[in-house]
Amino acid sequence: MIQRIEEIIAEQNLREKSRYRYLVHRRWYLIVLLRKHGIKLKRIGEMLNLQHPAIIYGLKQAAYFEEHKDKLFLLDTLELQKEFGGLEIVFQQRNLIKDIENCYSMYHLSLVQARIKNNQYRNYEQN
Repeated sequence: MIQRIEEIIAEQNLREKSRYRYLVHRRWYLIVLLRKHGIKLKRIGEMLNLQHPAIIYGLKQAAYFEEHKDKLFLLDTLELQKEFGGLEIVFQQRNLIKDIENCYSMYHLSLVQARIKNNQYRNYEQN
């Protein structure tokens, strides 16, 4: 499993300094996963090119998002959840037009963007 996580880190450039939400969420998810399997913080930091405080912060944030079932966090880490959690997640098909009409904040627009990436809309296929 550790080797597969290292492959994912390399494939998705998670060692690079980036503040893109979806990359940060994936890093946090992997930090929690590695920690649950007994990997020391120092080793996690080496794997993800992070300092100790960033790892602690990631653990706390991921726990908060999981506890509150944050939709963006769950959507951004969906493929990792499927691979490592053994989850089979099935979403109901949504209506893109209605979701866009009901957006009243950047958070809601981000949800629509994440749903598009996860093919949750009828009659819309991502290229």
